[in-house]
Amino acid sequence: MPAERVLVLDAQLRHSLAIVRSLGRVGVEVVAAAPVRRFPSARSRHVAGTIRFDARRDGPERLLELAHAHAADVVIAAGLPGNELLCRHRSALEGSLAGAYNDLGEFERLANKRATVELAATLGVATPVTVEIDDPARAAAIGAQLGYPLVFKSAVDQGTVRYPRDGGELNACVADYLRADPTGYAEGRPPLVQQYVDGDGHGFFGLADRGRLIAHFMHRRLHEVPPTGGPSAMAMSWRDPALRVLGERFFAATGWHGVAMVEFKRARRDGVYYLIEVNPKFWGSLDLAIASGVDFPALLLSLVRGQPTTSRDGDYRDDVILRSLTMDLAYAVARRDLRGYVRAFGDRRVKDDLDLRDPLPTTALFATGVRRALGSRVGRAR
Repeated sequence: MPAERVLVLDAQLRHSLAIVRSLGRVGVEVVAAAPVRRFPSARSRHVAGTIRFDARRDGPERLLELAHAHAADVVIAAGLPGNELLCRHRSALEGSLAGAYNDLGEFERLANKRATVELAATLGVATPVTVEIDDPARAAAIGAQLGYPLVFKSAVDQGTVRYPRDGGELNACVADYLRADPTGYAEGRPPLVQQYVDGDGHGFFGLADRGRLIAHFMHRRLHEVPPTGGPSAMAMSWRDPALRVLGERFFAATGWHGVAMVEFKRARRDGVYYLIEVNPKFWGSLDLAIASGVDFPALLLSLVRGQPTTSRDGDYRDDVILRSLTMDLAYAVARRDLRGYVRAFGDRRVKDDLDLRDPLPTTALFATGVRRALGSRVGRAR
């Protein structure tokens, strides 16, 4: 009897590798779909095939055609584009392809950082003061009013976070934003600035069945890229009932079905958890959750197939430390601490994302990271 097959969208993303490996361990073959020809997770031994599919541009008919051609009856999206596709075309897809489908309006509310701040206010969750830069000419005045340093970000895109320290840097952020998205203002996508919260990053990760939490996990970030705040490079499993209460509210309020991450910073000055953003998708530090005992991809597969899950909510190991070899290299370069990066290999408490049974994808990721790190050092030297 052939193995079950699942179509994984957004497979070019780094954390898609954790999804592929998780499904492979439970006997599922993966068809990896990405908008590019070459990507690290394609090298996994659990990948039965790869296809070109761009979730931002290709439609539901193409998705159904590919799923049928590759005998896949389940779709799992690793990133925002794939999840948006499933929500936007839910009526066309849901009857033919099992997956975690949600209302498009709720997806857009969680994916939009301004809308998420407004939602948090209704749920009694603290947020940093957040202001839209509604006019590029007013950026410096808004910055002076909030005080520096600030957090500058797009309301809808990931990877745009910067930390201006004065009016000149804030104006430069706005100028770069306008070059990258020249129609953003005209189409109602002005950038945001937030007061900077000095503290440790924390994540609440959940799997819900129509808003009812059935599995969750928490972590505390030890290293971030950039070090001032950003994606996790090294993190530790964490447990705090107060954090669970806050994170769970977003799942219940939106009736969310599937996985999502709620990101917080815990302020040093008062210990309060401040909402940073919500990501209605899988997250970069997924390996840590799996290593700690919460196998979210396998649990999601059971959920969308209508099968009972075997995990008990909140049943995971504390104080597990895991780092991404590639991301932590970027952190070490930013901190100019390559010796610390090397020393961590000898620390038995620290695990990493290298799977010796499936080494080629991590090797590809690491090689890319080394090239970027060397390029960054050469650029600084010049």
